[in-house]
Amino acid sequence: MRILLSVTIQNIKGVDYGPPISVLGVDAHELKPLLLRSLNKNQLLILRELAFNFDRSLTSVLIEISETKNVPLSTLKLNAKVLRNLGLIYVGELNGRRSARLSRLGRIVLEIIDG
Repeated sequence: MRILLSVTIQNIKGVDYGPPISVLGVDAHELKPLLLRSLNKNQLLILRELAFNFDRSLTSVLIEISETKNVPLSTLKLNAKVLRNLGLIYVGELNGRRSARLSRLGRIVLEIIDG
């Protein structure tokens, strides 16, 4: 699978750290091992769960993962914070409620890993 990836590095407050990083014609199979080493199993659980839950709060998603996978909630909260800082997930308003979602970059990362 070939992808065209262009990402702008920004912190959560939106401060731009420079021009976009462009990787042209990179084979996703080359990126997959790097991504798998960069994310732990709990972070992957969170990303995969958020891929299918569009209208739930981050806390409710983490509680469900904690109960079904027997992972401490505090561990999941820490890993969710890491994912937010990396820009892979975000929490926003949807129909007047706060909901967690994968960012565009988070979807790309998950597509490479699971694709």
